[in-house]
Amino acid sequence: MRLITAFGTVCYSVSPQGAKSLLQRCFPLKNEIVSIPSLDRRFLSFGIDSIMNKHYSALKSYVCFPPLVWTENDKSTSDVAGG
Repeated sequence: MRLITAFGTVCYSVSPQGAKSLLQRCFPLKNEIVSIPSLDRRFLSFGIDSIMNKHYSALKSYVCFPPLVWTENDKSTSDVAGG
């Protein structure tokens, strides 16, 4: 299925051509507005995954079901979200 939006950087499989395109589109990182039409939201970018969201529609991005990996996303043990 085509990838519309996704947050996080848990697991990606990227072709050399896709990696080159992501590097060109995402770097250098800068503060910019990212629009997520499916959520009807706009926000200031806060990391690499928010910038990648901006470009999925222009790339040949797909999602895998079942997922390649799974994370519990447990905020109580997170070292990122103040857990």
